[in-house]
Order: sequence, then structure tokens, then C-alpha cells
Amino acid sequence: MQKLPDHPAHRVDGMEALVSHIRSLRDDLLTRGDQWENPTLERCLEALAAWMEGSPDWYRGIARRCRRTVTGNSSLVR
Repeated sequence: MQKLPDHPAHRVDGMEALVSHIRSLRDDLLTRGDQWENPTLERCLEALAAWMEGSPDWYRGIARRCRRTVTGNSSLVR
């Protein structure tokens, strides 16, 4: 498997880290928004929706982890 380059997003391992990362993205948008591919909320949300439609396994992985966390039982995950 190919190793991903080091990136702050790869260190998001909990709620606080996710909030911090989202705020960092917002700050970057405010300072370098002209360099972003999707600089408006409308374009960003459309890109996110398209990415999610094309990535069904991502959702399955998240749903599996969430169910395991809530129930403590991974056998309930299909």
C-alpha cells in the first residue's frame, strides 16, 4: 500500500482534532481562497456530495466504526 504524505488531516483522530482542522481550513480559505478549487460553500458542498456518491465504501467504513462505538459490538455491522 502506498504511504500517504504527511498532512495535518492525517492526524485527525478525534472531535477536537477535527474541529481544529476545520477551523484551519476556514483560515486558509480566508487567506488563500483564490487558490482553492471550490472557494464557495455551494461549490464545496457540491464537490463533497459528488465525492461521497463516488465513495460508497467510505460511508460503510464510517458507519461500521460508529456502530461499533455505540453498541460495542462489531457483529451488528453488515
